[in-house]
Amino acid sequence: MKIVVRVELITDWGDTNTIEVGRIDRPSETLDSESVGLSLADGKQLLHNLQQAVIPAQADEICALRRICRRCHR
Repeated sequence: MKIVVRVELITDWGDTNTIEVGRIDRPSETLDSESVGLSLADGKQLLHNLQQAVIPAQADEICALRRICRRCHR
């Protein structure tokens, strides 16, 4: 079984960006009751990759909003 985790980032302006944050390959013949689900290491890696995708996107969003004057909206 292959598991692909993607995050879709959608700005307030409707721009969409899809980023793959993880790929887990678990061959069916290696699955047993103890290996079902994600390991702690898998979860930590996915969270790390998610942060690597989200933080720059949020920083870009903040920078874009700071360029707009709150009074005249230019």
